[in-house]
Amino acid sequence: MLHLEFIAFDVTRTLEDAELFTLEPQIRLPGVRYGFKHESIYYFINNKLGEL
Repeated sequence: MLHLEFIAFDVTRTLEDAELFTLEPQIRLPGVRYGFKHESIYYFINNKLGEL
C-alpha cells in the first residue's frame, strides 16, 4: 500500500477519490468491556459501492 489517509478535519478528499478504502467499525454495548470489530474493503465502480 503506497498511501494511507485518515478521516480528519484537514483531509479534503472524498471516498470516491480513493481506489480502495476500508471502514473499521468497533462496536460494544455500554458498560461491556469487550466488543466487536468488523473490517471490509470497499471500492466504487460507476458510482456504485462494491465490497471485496
